[in-house]
Amino acid sequence: MSDRKLWYSELASTILLWVEEVPNHLKDAPDSWKGTVQRRPMGPLIKDGPPIEVKPQVFSASTAEAAMRSAEITVRNAPFYSEYAHRLGELNWKQWTGSDEEWEAWKARFIISGRTE
Repeated sequence: MSDRKLWYSELASTILLWVEEVPNHLKDAPDSWKGTVQRRPMGPLIKDGPPIEVKPQVFSASTAEAAMRSAEITVRNAPFYSEYAHRLGELNWKQWTGSDEEWEAWKARFIISGRTE
């Protein structure tokens, strides 16, 4: 089981959102949160023209709730994510309870195929 706190949600088998607690290296400061929004497939996406590289959107926040809100705002406003904004009501944030290795394997399966089994 992982010691880090991590929450995730998927949207339409296409976008993976996750927020994780990361250590703050300032003395006596609370930990902060890193959020990531990643669209599959990885690599170039072709939309009416030359291929465009869609890279994960990464950001930081002071709390898990703020990071989750930022992830949802990213989907609502960012190019190549906003076409799924109408489905944000389907998000179901879950806390990850497995190990770090299991998370990396689960995430890789989602990014490659959109499936998590």
